[in-house]
Amino acid sequence: MHTTVRTIVLLMVSLVLLCVGCDDTLPSETEDNGTPDLADVIDSSTYKGEISTVGDNDYWTMQVNADGNYHSFTLSHLDSDLQLMLYATDSDGHDVDASLLPGGSNPIRSDNAGTMNEQITILPTARWNLILLVQESGDTLANETGSYWLQYERY
Repeated sequence: MHTTVRTIVLLMVSLVLLCVGCDDTLPSETEDNGTPDLADVIDSSTYKGEISTVGDNDYWTMQVNADGNYHSFTLSHLDSDLQLMLYATDSDGHDVDASLLPGGSNPIRSDNAGTMNEQITILPTARWNLILLVQESGDTLANETGSYWLQYERY
């Protein structure tokens, strides 16, 4: 009987690890990605990153199409108070009209208090180039460096 219980527990732990993922298996940002020209390309669903020093900026980029799908970006597993910003440009490099974006602004900013998740979701109306910026929130006087996960979802 004990062997059966142990087998079930091991199976459940294995399933949890498969569903949640292991921190060590996630792709990580590459340095230097501190400017939009050096942004890491998003081509997967979840990445690890770190704001390692005061003033560090992590830029990420991807292209999205007007295919009727929402594109959602979430900062999670935050060690400190970080913020997420999204800049959208059209295929000619011009800023996307802010009225087409949530909140009516370009860039879009998500800056919740403390270590709450940050999230931005958009519905593109054309082919857009996106630049995401992860940085210290600046809401406190404390050092806001720390690690994070950047998760991308299309639905």
